[in-house]
Amino acid sequence: MGIGNGLPLGAVVTTPEIASVLAQKIQFNTFDGNPVCSAGGLALLKVIDKEKRQSHCADVGSHLLERLRSLKEKHEKHKLNIVEGKMQYLFDENGRRYLGAFAGIGTVSCGHCHPDVLDAITEQSKLLQHATTI
Repeated sequence: MGIGNGLPLGAVVTTPEIASVLAQKIQFNTFDGNPVCSAGGLALLKVIDKEKRQSHCADVGSHLLERLRSLKEKHEKHKLNIVEGKMQYLFDENGRRYLGAFAGIGTVSCGHCHPDVLDAITEQSKLLQHATTI
């Protein structure tokens, strides 16, 4: 589940000191403060908290890391040394080309269109006649 659950939404994590300097000099995003996307993002944060997604990811991540380490030991002699990437392709030291599954061709999703997020977006959109950042 991405930060916007499919909505155009992003986040910047920094210190208050850096944020105050950046706020004086740059605009982060053209769609800054979109109320529908913000409602969806807030609903998503509530879902992540309610369903304890962070602790679930930590548990799954630990299990995955353990399994990957065992695979590494088993296949150490056959390791692939990637030295370059162009677009969706990866290249090894001998120039052989491989398709990178996480380069926009394959996607990882943990639940698009969560009902709580859709409900929040629907309710927020009923309140709007027009939204703009201009």
